[in-house]
Amino acid sequence: MGTIGVTGLILAGGKSKRLGQDKALLPWPREDSPTTLLQHVSAVLASVCADVIVVGNRTDLIGFNVVPDVSPVGSSLTGLVSGLEAAETPLVLAVACDMPFLNLPLLRALVDYATEDWDVVAPVVRHEPEVLHTVYRRRCLAVAAQMLQTGDLRLGRLIDQLQVRRVSVHELRRFDPDLISMCNINTPQELAEARKKARLDMR
Repeated sequence: MGTIGVTGLILAGGKSKRLGQDKALLPWPREDSPTTLLQHVSAVLASVCADVIVVGNRTDLIGFNVVPDVSPVGSSLTGLVSGLEAAETPLVLAVACDMPFLNLPLLRALVDYATEDWDVVAPVVRHEPEVLHTVYRRRCLAVAAQMLQTGDLRLGRLIDQLQVRRVSVHELRRFDPDLISMCNINTPQELAEARKKARLDMR
């Protein structure tokens, strides 16, 4: 049962050029699995969020609440704007469709950290706040939409202009000791490694 007041947002509009396959429709966790990576990510978010939205300019995602991207170009920022516009809750938990190791306790902690004082709650792993696996208040929409009007599509630049609750590596490791939850899949090698990791975890 998801938390009332939080919408899950999955960005699924990427071209997957390096991987050579559509990430959203990848069988997961095995090559012969009947479920897709997007189905898996959506199910995890549904345990945390009252509603789950998928953003992408596509018609092949049957069974999902799909919201078109506000821009045909597509980017993380335009995807976030699309999700913030569609959400009916004060908080949006934004992830990518290629994050197979989402951690429920960590996601719930990020939502708990999202008090009124903060526009954004973002993990900080490599010195800068993560732009996905991140909680945004819906009020961020005004600044994000203004950036789109100027042609600035950098989601990191949006975060720079907001009040951010930075979640340190020390805090993250309390829930995810190996920090694997924010990993994503961009190459065939990363896909093979992720599937191997998933098989080991299922033993």
